[in-house]
Amino acid sequence: MGVAFSFLPFFDLCHQRNAFNGPVVALGSLILAEREDKILEFARLNNYDRLRRDKSVKALLHDRYGIDKYIDLDINEKAELNADLSKPLDSTLRNSAMTVINAGTLEHVFDIKQAFQNVHDMTRQGGVIIHIAPLTWLEHGFYNFSITMFNQIAETNSYEYIADAIFYPSAEQKDNFNIQMNWSGKLYKFKPEELKCLKPDTLFISAYRKTDSSVFKAPYEIAY
Repeated sequence: MGVAFSFLPFFDLCHQRNAFNGPVVALGSLILAEREDKILEFARLNNYDRLRRDKSVKALLHDRYGIDKYIDLDINEKAELNADLSKPLDSTLRNSAMTVINAGTLEHVFDIKQAFQNVHDMTRQGGVIIHIAPLTWLEHGFYNFSITMFNQIAETNSYEYIADAIFYPSAEQKDNFNIQMNWSGKLYKFKPEELKCLKPDTLFISAYRKTDSSVFKAPYEIAY
């Protein structure tokens, strides 16, 4: 559960589209998944004082996007809030976030429908949900996800599409990702040949805006 510098072009695009604002709720006790020397060099090059001192996701989002209110939740003792996403959301967390970040967390929650409902419930009307989710991570968590699922959840709940991308491991540099970015502002329909050739450890990242206050609705795939 972490955020890599490789994700920043996507976050930057969301920010440009007014889709990265506080308060931010991060699912899981997210870490900045970079070596300490790389974090310090990145902070130096960008004049990020808080990141230089703290080396955390919270510091990165503050320095880069001006996020002042950031909180993470998990069932371990590493997060600021203790919350079990497989159970109904506590009333104090409803409508608590303008941005919810799922960076490799929901695949570890067995009751996935309840988890997606909780994400919906903690997002304010007009707020944004960002998913960073595994497509081909073998033996990692309970689930690898389908892109169709994210798009169908968005359609069923009248979310506004913001952006999406595919991240795949870099052959040149371990623990780094290349990015296939969709800059169009319109939902990209990945071609079958693109999806069939996905490499192991490929991620899907997407962002959607919650447009109304309706209760969460689970999609049904009836085309087949």
